[in-house]
Order: sequence, then structure tokens, then C-alpha cells
Amino acid sequence: MKFSEVIGQGELKQKLIQSVIDNRISHAQMFLGNEGNGKLAVALAFAQFIMCENKQQDDSCGECSSCKRIQKLIHPDLHFSYPIINVKSGSGKPKCTDFIEPWRNFINESKGYPTYQGWLSSIEADNKQGNIPISECHDIIHKLNMKSYESEFKILIMWLPEFLGKEGNALLKLIEEPPNNTLFLFVAEDADKILNTIVSRTQIVKVPRLNDEDLSVALKDHGVQDDGQMSSIVRLANGNWNKAKALLNKEVAKATFSQWLANSLNNRPDNIFQDMETISHQPKEEQKDFLLYGLSFFRELLLFVSTNSQHQPNCTDNELILMQKLQSKVTVDSLKKVSKLFDQSHYHIERNANSRILFMNLAIQTKLTLL
Repeated sequence: MKFSEVIGQGELKQKLIQSVIDNRISHAQMFLGNEGNGKLAVALAFAQFIMCENKQQDDSCGECSSCKRIQKLIHPDLHFSYPIINVKSGSGKPKCTDFIEPWRNFINESKGYPTYQGWLSSIEADNKQGNIPISECHDIIHKLNMKSYESEFKILIMWLPEFLGKEGNALLKLIEEPPNNTLFLFVAEDADKILNTIVSRTQIVKVPRLNDEDLSVALKDHGVQDDGQMSSIVRLANGNWNKAKALLNKEVAKATFSQWLANSLNNRPDNIFQDMETISHQPKEEQKDFLLYGLSFFRELLLFVSTNSQHQPNCTDNELILMQKLQSKVTVDSLKKVSKLFDQSHYHIERNANSRILFMNLAIQTKLTLL
């Protein structure tokens, strides 16, 4: 990731770039700030700039072998540590490298703006909580004591060291006296939940909330043109890009669902196929937003129909108009079945079902069930 891909944080970016230029890189830094402010994205861009073979004045080149490997999260001298789960009892001592493929997919999909719950969902943790176990600490010690493969530096990025319990004390000597050109970049949200012995050995880098102007620019880059919609999202997001993106996705899901439903019910094969192609190429989180919005819509419609319009739906004026149009065509039983279809589809998308087949089947089954 290049610094230019990180939303806002201009002053912090310049400080980090200058530290590399001046050869004054602290060997253990903790990027600390609220969720959604881009601290992992900053850490990734910082690591790429450090390892870049052709540094520009204010960013990595993005074209050298090192940059390309880091962008794919496959550079042999860039290591990651993050909360993981024990998949099966008796399956051995878990390490982060056991989850490296889903981690790469997750970070690429989130564009460097991940959430803890999103990560657990991507590895199908169910009710399990993540942690960074002693087996991972031992693996970190082993990897960082080896010679670097390609780069002058070895870098470990640890995301959410809050999940590193007392086992983290095993890393203290390595953090305090690391091998030459070994860097630790901790990415955290709550310093009070991290071992004091680790915090005291790092340089704290405070990553501020995103300002409204930077959020507005990012929303424009994501296709938001309406000033009223942009102002509303920025206000509600309160400096959190993940929240802004969720609010935007909800608006997109509404528009996509309305078009999809009309095409499905009006038997427009070409449009149905186009909708399926469009939705199936969206990131998984946006597909889930679409299904959750559809589920919410049909549940509100179910209450509206079952109470003979006495229930006032929690919806917009346009959604109410659509419900009134559908009211005479649907039954309580058909709405229960369609709600179940959307619920099951959400379940299967979370477990990596083929999205093209799933959304085509959903369109066909919705039409057959409702009409």
C-alpha cells in the first residue's frame, strides 16, 4: 500500500517519511487510535516505504519488486501477527501463518481498514474469540531471529496487540534488544488493554480520527455526488471510515435491491443476469449488506401485510410506496419463505458460496415464491 492510498493523515504521513529519510526509525512503534482511522493502512504504507527499492520524495514507487510483493502481502521479510482461533481441539498449536491466506484476502478486501468482528467472520470463528497465543510468540521469535531474505529490514506488523495476554512477556527481550534492522509496528486501539511491559518499550504514534474534509474526499472517490447524502454520512461517521463505508453501502444496497427486485418480479432475464453479475462482483461485505437489507425489507413488509397496513414500517417514503404496490400481490406465507431465502443466502455467502449461482437462484426463487 502506498501513502497516497491512505485516506487523509497528511501530517502523520510526512513525519513517518521524514523519519526514514533522516534514518531515525524507531525500532518499536505503536500506531494507536480508534477503529476506522486507517492506522493499519498507515503501518502498511510505512513498511512499504521503508522497503521500497526506489523511494520517491513523498511515497514508495509502487513498481519495484519489493513494493509489488508488499502490495500482495507476500514479501518474505514482512511478517504479520493478529488474533487467531484454535480451529480444532488437538489440531496442534495455532500460529498466524496457519491463517495467512484468509488474512491476505481479508486485508485486500478491506483495503487496509479492517475490523475485528469482520476478521472473525472471515475465518468462521462463530462464537470463538481471537487471541495471540504463546505458540505465535514463539514463531515470531523464530522468524525475526533469522536473516532477512531480500530486504535490508525485517518488519513485524502486529494488529490488535490487545489480544496478546501475559504470553506477550515472551517477546520482551526481542522487542528490547532486536536483531539489526528489525522493526516492530504494533497497531492498536486501546493501550489500556495491552501489557504495560510492551507499551513501555514502544514509541507511541497517535493516529487521529479522520477529519470531515478527508472523509468527504474519500466518499467522492467512492462515487458519492449528492452533497446532502455526503454531509449526512460524514456527520454520522464521526471520523470513522469503516462507519462511513457501512453507511454508504447501506444506501447502495437500497438502490441495488430496489432495481434487483423490480427486474426479478417483472421477469426481465437480461436485467436479472446483469444484476447477478454486478452483485456477484461486489466485495463480500457489500453482498452481505444487500442480503441484510433485503431481509429487513421483507420482514417489514411481512408486518405491514399481516396487520392489514396497521403496522407503520420503519422505512423511507420510497420504500413504503414499494410495499404498498406489493401488498396485494403477496401473502404472509410467501413473505416468510422469502425471508428465509435471504437468511439462508446470507449464511451461505459468509461461508464462501459461489455468489453468481447464489444470486441467480435467489432471483428465480424470489419470483416463484412471491408471485
